[in-house]
Parts: sequence; C-alpha cells; structure tokens
Amino acid sequence: MARDTDFLDLYNQLDLQPGCDLAELKQAYRRRLAILHPDRQVGPASDAHAPAELQRLTALYGAAIEFHRQHDRLPGGGVVRPMPHVGVNRGSASSAAPVVEPAGRRRWWLVVLLGIAVMVFVWWQSDPSPDAATAAPESAEPTDIATPTAAHSAGLIDVGMSTDAVQAIEGDPLVMTADRWEYGPSWIRFEDHKVVDWYSSALRPLKAAPRRAHP
Repeated sequence: MARDTDFLDLYNQLDLQPGCDLAELKQAYRRRLAILHPDRQVGPASDAHAPAELQRLTALYGAAIEFHRQHDRLPGGGVVRPMPHVGVNRGSASSAAPVVEPAGRRRWWLVVLLGIAVMVFVWWQSDPSPDAATAAPESAEPTDIATPTAAHSAGLIDVGMSTDAVQAIEGDPLVMTADRWEYGPSWIRFEDHKVVDWYSSALRPLKAAPRRAHP
C-alpha cells in the first residue's frame, strides 16, 4: 500500500515537480498514458514492463486526484492557506481600536463642560439680579436728582449727573438707548437725561461714586 501512494514516483514518471498544478498533472498523465498504451506495444520495440507500469501509473494518478478532491491541492505541494491568520490579525486590530476612542471622547466632553462653566460664570457676573435692578430706583430720593453731590466735582458718576457729564467721564457707550447706556457688562440708567441708577461690573468697572445705602 505504501508503494501505491508513492506520489514522488508518480511525479518522476510524469517528469513533473511536486509543486505542479492539477492541469499540468492531467496533461502529463495523458502523454505518458499514450506511450504506455497497449496499442503502442507491438513489434520488436514493445516494452514487456509497460502493462505493469501502466497499471501502477493509473493507480497513483487516481490516488493523486482523490487527494486533490479532499485537500484542494496535489500531494507534496505544501500550500498553506493564509485565511485563518488574516482573521486573527483583523480581530486583534479591531479589539485594540476602541481603547483610544473613549479617551478622546472623554477629553472632548471635558472641554465642552469647561467652556459652558466659563460662560455661565461670566453671564452671572455681568448681569445683576432683577431685584437689585428694580429696587434701586425706589430707594433713590428725589432730592438726589435735583442736587448734585460732591462726586460731580471729583469726576465720578453719581445720581443726578447729566448725560453730557457721563459721556465726558466714560466716553461713548457700546449700546445707547433713551434711558440706558451700556458699557459692556456695566450700565447706567437715566430719567429725563439724569442718572438714576447704574451697575459697575468687575469685568468693566465704571468711574462711579460708591452706591448709597438704602434707607
């Protein structure tokens, strides 16, 4: 049985190498079969060993074809399919990719949250509470509007100062309406072109007198 599956003997008879393909094997087998065919073995040039050699060649060829059917290659070819290794590499690459992505996403969210916190802080510092804005005019006494204080001569904004005097001290406002001038987050409110209230933000302080205490 060992001699029946001696594929190296098959390749030697067909003058082939173990690494040949199926088409080469079939073509070489047909050529050798034509030489060993009984119709060729007549006359003085006949080979007495041809029938036995033909029988062995046919057996080896049949075994090689069966081997190719089972393994998708001829015996002795030594073909190694790379598909399993490609699958392992693809799996390792895909499993390593998510390790970096969550860290970058976390850093992005931290930057967004920090920006929102800064915006909220600036807005809170620049906008006074509604209670403070509405309570200030009620606490101002009528005599404050009619009688300028000593802060006028000191070049400070105070209750009762005219719009011309305010403009000379602070310059042109960024936003100007009939009763309110805005200098960034700070603002000054007027009634009849006289100062009645103001707010001085630390981000853009006004040149104003100290606020008077409520009675």
